[in-house]
Amino acid sequence: MSSAGNLNIVVSIDGGRCLAARVENTRPRAAAVLVGRHVDEVLRMVPVLFSLCGRAQGIAARAAVAAARGEACVPSVEDERAISCEAAQEHLWRLLLDWPTRFGRLPQRVRFAHLHHRLAQVNDTAAAFDVGGVLLDLVAKDLLSGFFLSMREPANLAEFVSATRYGGFVGETLAELIEAGRWTPEGDKVAPLLPPHTAQEW
Repeated sequence: MSSAGNLNIVVSIDGGRCLAARVENTRPRAAAVLVGRHVDEVLRMVPVLFSLCGRAQGIAARAAVAAARGEACVPSVEDERAISCEAAQEHLWRLLLDWPTRFGRLPQRVRFAHLHHRLAQVNDTAAAFDVGGVLLDLVAKDLLSGFFLSMREPANLAEFVSATRYGGFVGETLAELIEAGRWTPEGDKVAPLLPPHTAQEW
């Protein structure tokens, strides 16, 4: 959680039913620059103003406007594709840049830049299919390949770590991460785990 502030979601529940929900935002008040502006201008600004996951932020802003107007907002195929590509970019950032450096390994900047660029250029089904295949190859070769060396699944965490090490770059980094053990952030900023509910209960 960022030291710049928190985004707390407070939900009031009675008898298993949600009565109310509110958001407490203690982060820098960047959203204040949106006050008083026309809705269309706000929707153009949000993806730029909140650059982290800008596509998702923009789509969420459109959904918020629709909800305020009492209108339905169903994400389009293009919206879902954009969010998926953006999520893949963020995961690749961690897998190829952030995690390796934490364990004294060289980040794969060129590889990341290539994949990030390809994901940014996805604008139709064919392009999504192509780059999706590249990402599946990454997972198969750099993470799962070690699991194909045995006829049975790992029986415990030690065997799982051993299998990941026989994979490629991502697998080796994941093994280092697991062996580093548990990590708890300083202070009281630990988010509690969600209770074990079924999909129907949620």
